[in-house]
Amino acid sequence: MINSHMKKLVVYFTLAVGLFFLQTPELEGAAIHALLVGDTFDQDIGEDCLKDIQNMNNLIREIAKQSEMSAQVTIMQGRQATTVDVLNFLNHLTVGKDDTLVLYFSMHGFRNVQRNNPWPVLLFIENDTGLDFS
Repeated sequence: MINSHMKKLVVYFTLAVGLFFLQTPELEGAAIHALLVGDTFDQDIGEDCLKDIQNMNNLIREIAKQSEMSAQVTIMQGRQATTVDVLNFLNHLTVGKDDTLVLYFSMHGFRNVQRNNPWPVLLFIENDTGLDFS
C-alpha cells in the first residue's frame, strides 16, 4: 500500500510542477479539463477511491488557481462510473490547443498475457465491464 501511495504522490507532484512551469503568457484563457472516475461501490477500495477523487479534485483546482487557468472538473463515481458515461464524456469533449487534459481513474484494473501494450483494462464494477485504457 505504501508503494501505491508513493506513486500517487509522485504523480501529483509531477502534475503540479509541470503545470506550474507551463504557465506562460500564451496560456492565458487555457483550461484544465479533468475527468475523475472512482469505483466507490467496491467494498475493498470504495472508501479509498472516494478519498482519491476528492484529493485529486482539490489538487486540480489548486493547480488551476496557481496557474490562473480555469478548471472544468467532471467527477464520475457510483452509478455514474460506467464505460458508456466515460466514453460519452470523452467523445463530446472539446479541448483547446493550450488546454490540459487530465484523466484520473481510481479503480481496479487487470491485464492478461495477450496484451502487448503497457495500459491496463479498467474494471467498472457497477456494470461489470472493462475499458481498455489504450
